[in-house]
Amino acid sequence: MKINLLFFLISFSYSVSGQNLVPNPDFETYNNIPCSWIGTPADLADILPNWMIQSGSPDVFSTLSSNDCFANATQSTEYYSPGKQQPHSGDFMGGIITYGAGMGSYSQYRESYEIKLSTPLTVGQTYYAEFYVSLAEQSGFASNNISLYFSVPLIPFNLTDWGPLHVTPQISETSIVADTTGWTKVSGTFIADSPAEYLVIGNFTDDNLTQVTHMKSNTSFANAYYFIDDLLVKETCLAVSSNQTICQNESATISASSDSFHGWTLSTNPETIISTDSIFLVTPLSTTTYLALSDCDTFSVTVNVQTLPPDLFLGNDTTICEGTVLILKAADPNGSYTWQDGSAKPYFDVDTSGTYSLIETNQCGTSVSEIQVNFSPLPVIPFENLTYLCEGGSIFLNEYEPTLQAEYVDATGTMMLTTKVISDPGMYTLIAQNSCGYSVKQIIVKMKDCAYGIEMPNIVTPNGDNINDLFTPVFSKGILEMQTRIFNRWGELIYETSNPAIEWNGASYAEGVYFWRIVYTDIDSNENTQQGFVQVIK
Repeated sequence: MKINLLFFLISFSYSVSGQNLVPNPDFETYNNIPCSWIGTPADLADILPNWMIQSGSPDVFSTLSSNDCFANATQSTEYYSPGKQQPHSGDFMGGIITYGAGMGSYSQYRESYEIKLSTPLTVGQTYYAEFYVSLAEQSGFASNNISLYFSVPLIPFNLTDWGPLHVTPQISETSIVADTTGWTKVSGTFIADSPAEYLVIGNFTDDNLTQVTHMKSNTSFANAYYFIDDLLVKETCLAVSSNQTICQNESATISASSDSFHGWTLSTNPETIISTDSIFLVTPLSTTTYLALSDCDTFSVTVNVQTLPPDLFLGNDTTICEGTVLILKAADPNGSYTWQDGSAKPYFDVDTSGTYSLIETNQCGTSVSEIQVNFSPLPVIPFENLTYLCEGGSIFLNEYEPTLQAEYVDATGTMMLTTKVISDPGMYTLIAQNSCGYSVKQIIVKMKDCAYGIEMPNIVTPNGDNINDLFTPVFSKGILEMQTRIFNRWGELIYETSNPAIEWNGASYAEGVYFWRIVYTDIDSNENTQQGFVQVIK
């Protein structure tokens, strides 16, 4: 249960009983000022007395550390720093990972602190516990389930298993904590059912039972990282019900249990008691915090009044650049979601074109939104690294891409020139741009003879005088392969060859007109067709 305000000046006096059972609760007692991250239990012991590592490698931060240290709390310039935060009190604070992958092959990596209480818990006694957390600004995610677990035996550090502890905590924050600027108090009461001697702080549940929201990409902390400070565990004579969430125009029942209960007040007007009933039916119009007053403590119960899910708006249809990721987020990090692919996360990373939709549901209703996302590539430069230019020809770059231009060094080798027309061989740097950025490609341009084609005679005289004796090309250039067919006047195929020289003499055929058809592939791999006639004269 989260408490926003604990102590108030009221119109009568009351006392606060019980000492803090957590030694060094604010991390202010230290052996050495930290600089690097914590890697082993021995590293932590070198910095802090009392505190131990239960899982992973929780860290210690201080405003007294050098600015170039990872552990500097407020001004670290170290690349892997999780972020800057003023400790909740004093100069020191802790840091733990509550969700996400971590070191080695741990897909569900957890970091946990452990400490021995100054005295064991008394079975049957009611205790109040609180601590403060702040999400590190470089965290990729925010999570819930930041919890306190009280254990009878020491839970030893396990070098081979840094996953969830799988225990049921006595105090847990069920809402996602996403505040990176301030501190959030997590608190509650419980009745001790065992003489616990040790306190563990962390997230003890699996990823599939942990709610998260995506905070940012392109960060070295692709997990949920929290600063922690100011732990308190003490005996109390007062216990209150948990925070509740209701819809508008609904009622909630809040309760307090104490031999010295005085009544309820509003947190906005703590001097005026509005009810002395320990079980109190309330119908707030908006989220309201009620204070339960007793001789030993003042605790709060917050009734959150929830409306229909906020009108979802994933954004206008948009086009973004290839290689970027658009993060779509739900409006309520503690709602229930269904994306177009059936996933139920409060965020969705978009990296391909398509239509994306979200249905958000809370206990009061449903909201829907949809967005079309397209991706725009960088401009394409459609030239090979080695490009050929026909002799006497030019390459007009605007015909391929309006922004395309070429840079080259002049003949003296001293000046860089720019052109949109390439007419000479050489080395060129091609540059094109669009709203997504620049494309650059270096090419070498060489000249080539681009003339090709075939020319055939229109007469054959097979009389052995070596003049027009054969039907063969009188001009042929740039031909990779060809197929020739010759037909008589009735369209009957009388001759066929793939010989580029053809060499048909027509000697065995009657005088007259014959028709030919040639299909050839040129040096640019294009298929061409030519046809005509030839007259055989004997």
